[in-house]
Amino acid sequence: MTVTEMGTERGAARRRAGAIGQGPLLLYDDRCGVCRRFVSMLIRADRTGTLRIAPLDCAVGDALRREHPKLEARDSAVWIRQDGTVTTHSDAILDAIDYLGGPLSPLSKLLRGIVPQLLRDRAYKAFADNRNLFGAIGMQQLDRRALDRTLGAASGESAVEPALATGS
Repeated sequence: MTVTEMGTERGAARRRAGAIGQGPLLLYDDRCGVCRRFVSMLIRADRTGTLRIAPLDCAVGDALRREHPKLEARDSAVWIRQDGTVTTHSDAILDAIDYLGGPLSPLSKLLRGIVPQLLRDRAYKAFADNRNLFGAIGMQQLDRRALDRTLGAASGESAVEPALATGS
């Protein structure tokens, strides 16, 4: 890697960190109808407007997987807190619910308290492995609020890169 490439990579990493610093980030499977509905629900419930989302398969997701090799499988929702802590599978979903508070937060805490993570993750993986069976739920498009919070598009373009590059 040349010095120029290293500088470019560092700049890109700083821009990604800035994007994440605006709020937590949820990476999700944008080919999954249930996942899209969950993301839309989260965005509607986010009163602070700080939650950010990105498809697993986009430039932002690719960059974060390079930084966190355990994410390489691309088989799970990924929650990245503002401090950089990463959770996956059932913990990612429960962390997103906890972040928003509201009526589902006590249920999230209850699930963490009575269902061991191993069992929660097995249930998550069983659902994820069979998500094609839920295709009848529909592949709704994300609404405008969700699209405005999306850091990356499936085409690999980042919705926030221009703003971050200019320091806005």
